[in-house]
Amino acid sequence: TLADHEQRQQQPVDLDAIKLSIQQFDQQLAAVVCPELTDGEKNKLADLDEKIEEKQGELNEIQEGVKNLMEAIQKLKDTILRSEGDKTRAQKQKMELLKKTLEEKRAEKRRLTVRIRKARENAEKALKEAEHLRKDIDSLKNEEEKHRAETEKLEPVVLEILAEYNQLLNEKKEHEDELEKLKDNVKKIRDEHQEVRKREEDLKINYEEKSNKVRQHEEASRHHSKELATLKKEWNDLPTALLFEELEHDSAAHNPPPQPTQRGTPVTSPARHGSSPSLPRETPEQTPEKVKEPDEEDAIMSEHEADNDDLRTLGRAVLVDLSGEELAAVEKALSSIKSMVFALEDEIQKMQPNTRAIEDYKKKAADYKKKKDELDAVTKARDDVRNNLKQLENDRLTMFLTGFHTIREKLKELYQMITLGGDADLELVDGQDPFSMGISFSVRPPRKSWKQIANLSGGERTLASLALVFALHYYKPTPLYFMDEIDAALDQRNVAIIANYIKERTQNAQFIIITLRNSMFELADLLVGICKTNDRSKSIMVDPAKYMRRDSLDNSRISSTPILPETQTMLPEDIAGMSSSTAKVEMVPTEWGTSSSLLSRTSRSTRAMVLRPFPEPTSLWRAMASYLG
Repeated sequence: TLADHEQRQQQPVDLDAIKLSIQQFDQQLAAVVCPELTDGEKNKLADLDEKIEEKQGELNEIQEGVKNLMEAIQKLKDTILRSEGDKTRAQKQKMELLKKTLEEKRAEKRRLTVRIRKARENAEKALKEAEHLRKDIDSLKNEEEKHRAETEKLEPVVLEILAEYNQLLNEKKEHEDELEKLKDNVKKIRDEHQEVRKREEDLKINYEEKSNKVRQHEEASRHHSKELATLKKEWNDLPTALLFEELEHDSAAHNPPPQPTQRGTPVTSPARHGSSPSLPRETPEQTPEKVKEPDEEDAIMSEHEADNDDLRTLGRAVLVDLSGEELAAVEKALSSIKSMVFALEDEIQKMQPNTRAIEDYKKKAADYKKKKDELDAVTKARDDVRNNLKQLENDRLTMFLTGFHTIREKLKELYQMITLGGDADLELVDGQDPFSMGISFSVRPPRKSWKQIANLSGGERTLASLALVFALHYYKPTPLYFMDEIDAALDQRNVAIIANYIKERTQNAQFIIITLRNSMFELADLLVGICKTNDRSKSIMVDPAKYMRRDSLDNSRISSTPILPETQTMLPEDIAGMSSSTAKVEMVPTEWGTSSSLLSRTSRSTRAMVLRPFPEPTSLWRAMASYLG
């Protein structure tokens, strides 16, 4: 039983000493390696075995007692939990109902306070405006009397002006009709002008094409003229060679006997002196026609025929007076002239006009048309893309301005609710192009002037930023938020306002908050504390509802011996991996360790933050710290 175990526990038993002695005996026994023992040693060994058995029995008895004691403690815990479970459940339900009613009343009180303040401000403004309106009404009455007198004087003038106005209207109508006719005429003239310009462009293009062709023909004509002049010069040199060939041919045909010359040497034909054989005679009719102008070639050929006849007659007379060496030189000159003639004929053959120029032009024109069609297609595609881009830019601008105005109005409402009277506004730096210069965030804290957010204090800047975050969440909710010590620069009142707003309004998102402020984590329904004990980091998840007793409804202090559940060690990744349907709010106070922090996580399936009153947190932390050692 428990009493026997307590009585047995009071006896002084040194378990560590017993274990140490057993280890020493084992070491001594292992060190003994003698094959035979004396009688004294055997008796001593027997005594030691008896002592070991005795101590082992005591050890087993003590362990059994410890086990029975732990079972008794567990049974006692279960009994206490069962006995208080039914009592606390009813109290918990009542407390939840009272807490819900209290929070509703507090929220209603805050809303009424804001409304009353607004109503007072509006009433003061209305009174001031009413006073201004009375003054304006009096001044307007005086002006009305003056205007009435002036109107009576101006009635005849007004009638005359009306008559002139009607006349001007009639004239205006006539002029408008004439203007319409003139517009029609101008339109017709413009259409005709467009047609004329189009025809003019076509004629210009045709003129340029013809001009290009004329320039090409002129260049070809100049080139051919130069070639013709060269050929004429070369042709004029041909009759001498032809004369010598004809003389040689006549000499061979008639074969006249040699005759003495003035020098006493016979004159023979070139063939008799072993010179080069006579070449076939070439006449102008045998030369191929290579030049474009046949009439001009016929005239040249006829001139050359006449010159050749004269030169033949002259050549016969000259050759009679030449020696053999001179005739050999003449034959050599004739051979070189013939080779030059053949080369010139080849050049004439190569200088024929290029008849493929027209085909090349047609190919180039087809390529130009193809490239132009491709350019037109690319230009059309570019215009389509440009129009689509412009449409997308217009749609983006419309969507942005719609969202901007919604967020702007919600920001004003939220900032006024959070600060109880302040004002905030978003403005476009460049109204013509909202995407070029950005957005200006101006804030007017309660009882202060307008300032940019960069010029605010830390707490004011935090409230303005949170109001903007909540406004963005209203426009487009985000499922998860991480907030790291957002209340560090806030006072207790503003911390409570932010915590209650997250609890009441943000019901479609999940919040993970790191904070060190009691006003934030005291409202939590579930806490996760990250602490350090015995040089080791731990994560402890605690449900504050399990520590509240029945007297918590009367705002009494928590018992100094709370009933705590078993702690659970968790890693940060285990906390992040918890199901969103079970995770609610997880926080930890600073009293748990020097490096502790606080995480808050909300249930996405139920509401944004499930927060409940937490009575006397300091006592609870102290009790939990004592339980954890």
